[in-house]
This record gives sequence, C-alpha cells and structure tokens, in this order.
Amino acid sequence: MDNILRSPVLRWRTAASLMLIFVLLLTGGAAARDRKKKDKKMDPNKGTIILAGLVHAPVKDTGGSEIADGIGGVVGAKVELVGTGLVTETDRNGMFYFTKGPEGPVTVVISKEGYRTETRQATIEKGGGMPENLRVEMLPDGVQFVGKTPTGMGTVYVAFSPRVVEESNPHTHWDKNLHTVRAAIAAGADPLTLEGNRAQPITDPKQTNNNPTTGADRTIMIYPPKSPSRTGFHNTNAAPYWLCFDASGDTLYVANSARQVQVLDAANGNRVIHNLPVQMNGFVTDLKLSGDGKYIMAAVMAASPGVMMIDTQTRQPAAYLSVDGVGTMSPTAVATSKEGSRVYVVLDGQMGQGGQGLLAVLDAYSGMTQGTAKVGSKPTGLAISNDGRTAYVVNSAAGNVTVVDTASMQPLGLLAVGVAPQKCALTPDGKYLLVTNKGSGSVSVIDALSNRVVNTVSVGQGPTDVKISPDGTRAYVSNREDGTISVIDMSTFNAIYVTDAMPRCSPIGVAVRP
Repeated sequence: MDNILRSPVLRWRTAASLMLIFVLLLTGGAAARDRKKKDKKMDPNKGTIILAGLVHAPVKDTGGSEIADGIGGVVGAKVELVGTGLVTETDRNGMFYFTKGPEGPVTVVISKEGYRTETRQATIEKGGGMPENLRVEMLPDGVQFVGKTPTGMGTVYVAFSPRVVEESNPHTHWDKNLHTVRAAIAAGADPLTLEGNRAQPITDPKQTNNNPTTGADRTIMIYPPKSPSRTGFHNTNAAPYWLCFDASGDTLYVANSARQVQVLDAANGNRVIHNLPVQMNGFVTDLKLSGDGKYIMAAVMAASPGVMMIDTQTRQPAAYLSVDGVGTMSPTAVATSKEGSRVYVVLDGQMGQGGQGLLAVLDAYSGMTQGTAKVGSKPTGLAISNDGRTAYVVNSAAGNVTVVDTASMQPLGLLAVGVAPQKCALTPDGKYLLVTNKGSGSVSVIDALSNRVVNTVSVGQGPTDVKISPDGTRAYVSNREDGTISVIDMSTFNAIYVTDAMPRCSPIGVAVRP
C-alpha cells in the first residue's frame, strides 16, 4: 500500500479524483441555489402557461424578428408581475410566458432601456383554462402616435395641396372637377392619361409595402420611412405649402394659403396652438429654422418684402426684417448662419431689376441690410455652408447655382445643374448639397468641398423640395407633378423607394422631424 501511494502517477490520480468529487459537491450546491433563484423566473418550456403576451414596437427591434410591416418584436424586455417577484423577459420574437403566478387580477409591467415603460392589467384564471394573451406596443423614447401613425425623429412630414391641372400638358393628372377635365381634354390631353397620378417602381426589396393614400386635397402626410404602410394624414382647412420644425421636433410650423403660419403641437396629435397671420398681409415662400434654433424664419412676399421672425419659445412673431432698396423684388428663400446672427434672403427680380436675382444679408437683431450680391435669374433656393463662409443660391431660370463668398458678398462661380432647379439642402456634415431639378425630374448632387456636381439622381416628375434625415442617410424629395415622395440613399445616391401617388393633391414642402 505504501508503495502504491508512493507512485507519482497514482498520487496524481487520487488527488484529481478527490478534487473532482469536491467540485461536483460544490457545483451541485450552486445548482440547487440557482434553481431556487430561477423558480421565480419563468421557463416557457416547463409547466402550464397561465399568462402570455407579445411585445412589439412600431419599428423592428435590433436582433428581433419582423412580425408585420411596421411591427417588430421587442427582444429582451423585462416583464414583471408586480408584487410577486415573478419576472421573465421577451424572446427573439417579442413573446413572453408565465407558468406561475397568483390567481386573479395581476399588474404586468414591461420595461426596456430606450423604450417607454408600459403597464397592463391581466387576469390569471383559477384552475388553469385558456391563458390570457396580452399584446403590448412599446414606443421607443421620443416616439408618439398621431392616430395610428408612429412619429418621432426621422419621420417625414409633407405638405400636400390641391393639384392644378395644366391644360396644355398631355400628361396631366385626374381632377374630379369636371370642368377642369373637359378643359384639359379640349386642350389636347389624352383622356387615358387623366385617371390619376402614377407611382414610380420600388427598387428597394425591403420596402414592398405601399403607403395608404387619401382623397383629401389639403393635408399633411406623416410618413414613417421604416413603416410606409403606417403612413397617416393630418387634414387642414387651408392648403399647406411649407413646413418647418423647431429644434426639439415638438412644434411644427405650417405656411398655408390663408396667409397664415399655423403652429401645431407635433408631440400631441398636431393640436393647433396658434394661427399666426403673416405680417404685411403677405404670402410665405419659404420657412427655415435659424442656425441657433431661436427663430422660425418666414420669407414673405408682400408690398414690403422681408422676413417674419417667429420666436420658438413664445411661438409668436418677434420681429419683421424688411429688405430695403429692392423695389418690387420678392423674397423666395431664407437661411441663416450657424450662430444665427446673419439672415440671408434670396429675392426674385423677375418683376423688376431686369430679371436679375439678388442675395441680401441682414443683421438678425437690427434688421439692417449689411450687403447684397447679384445672382442668377429667378432664384428659388438657398443654403449656407456649415462654416458660414459660402452661400449657395439656386437660379431656376438659369439652370445653375451661384456660389457666393459671404464675407465679401462676391460671387465665386456658377455650377450648372438641371432644368428649372427649385430648392436645395445640405447634408448634416456639410459635404454635399442636393438640388431639385423640376424640369429634369432629377436631383443634382454637388460636392460642397470641391464645388462640383458629382452625381445626378433620377426621381419623379416635377421635384420641388428636398430635405435630408438628421443622420444624413436618406433624402426625401417631393415630386409635385407625380404626387409622390422619392427616397434617396445617401450612401449610393440612388433613389430606392417612392410612395404611392395621392389622387387629388400634390406635394410641395417637406420637413423631417429632428
């Protein structure tokens, strides 16, 4: 025996065996303790299910499964029966189950970081029976509902106004006004082309579900890009033209045909807060948020042309900046520098000044005109670079963009774009400028660092306004003649999706909720 124990190999084996027995005893005790702890955490595969549910969100949760268009299962949400200590969590499909719980009414709390906590009441039937099934929609932080449409950062709002049938255009659209239709046919339009707006084909296989349409002709479309089928509408009395959010995204400003700027509470069902009459009894031709976020600026076409400054805190007019010495010229676009101290206004000279357009810069506080620069014919759009050193003015009649040095207010050159360009937008990083070409059915992409056109994207007919998502990944274009919205992938500069056309109205202004 002593010889056996003296053997190094046998001694090692004996020690290993004793260690293994010790580990088994230790882990067995730990497992028993874990089983006790997990008694209150449900295993859906063990026992009879007495309560179940589905937790979903308006958009697909990362790592989860898509239940339906616009509905994604929320993975890993904590589900608790209040006062019982019983807890489980949702699986990859957003489902949860309980196999234990007190009989009678219970309170169920569902929570997950990045989502609003939801509370529901349920009943666990005595003696088993058919378990109650809950269906809970969790809203990501910052998302609200307008009707059944989820809206939050990145949701696209579009102003739709009654379509004007062009009697000489053989590709005009349907209008229920019989007199207008007869006039269009008499002018040579093909009756077969009058049945309605036609949507463009969808090229993104991930977005195969169409958006709802409306028979209203004065409405604001609320379009969630990740859930087109959950698109909603906010109908208005006056025709909406231009839209702009404040910096928080909670207040939407709408310039309309009633010579008003309507203020809507976007965080509470688009409740009307104010109807602000446009100063000087004029019409608004553009709405922009100032670079510092303090004002909504409205370019006003009136006897005294200028800019209506609306305080975003009080949601009331704070000042009217008149543009002096411009005669009958009409403001068509407005923008500010990042710090908001300088207000830039584009003026159309078609009614005077020999058709020459003008860019004027005003002091945001005193209203004094600090300088002007001549631009092209019939200017319609304006953007200011992120560093405030460069202004881009879209010249519709000239088919180009004037680049202006804002320090000297001297033109630096012209960039040729498409036919009848309208509006423009800079990407959040300031690298690219997008310009809509109404006559070409396209969007020109300008490299703002080198000041050259690097791409042209085909969209629908009559592209008018363009806005870019806060993350810079998507651009949204209103196709006025098609009655559609085109979506551009900014990583490839391809049009990847287009909404279904509205039968009675055309899109004009676009705003993306920040």
